[in-house]
Amino acid sequence: MRWAVIAAPMAFEVPVLMRGFADKLFVGTGSTRGDLPPEVPPYSPSTTYVYLMAMRNLTPLVDRMLELGFPAETAAAIVQNGTVPSQKTLRTTIGAMVADVEAAGLSSPAVITVGAVAKALDGSLDWEEYLDQFPPIKKE
Repeated sequence: MRWAVIAAPMAFEVPVLMRGFADKLFVGTGSTRGDLPPEVPPYSPSTTYVYLMAMRNLTPLVDRMLELGFPAETAAAIVQNGTVPSQKTLRTTIGAMVADVEAAGLSSPAVITVGAVAKALDGSLDWEEYLDQFPPIKKE
């Protein structure tokens, strides 16, 4: 389970940290004791939020994110059965996530990744422009 935080998103080409996209990582569970809503820290555009075991509480999780000021267009990626032949994936936004998950028929077990990294490697990144942001490392 502990490797699912990194392995499941990467199986869908979603790095949890990537220079210029995210430099912090929050990992949380969507299954809490006593039916409490999942913990959601304050929104930061440079943070990746990864939730394990959250499909049952997807609606409260999304509602809480939106209440805390997460922009509805914040990218999200869901990986069900990550790294195995029955893997299913979805790229969406938090504003559309509940409806899109239902339409795609996704269920547990799944890892939910929220933040800019969820769309970083979706094919729209201009690699030349991205790499130009970082000067080459010079060996002395």
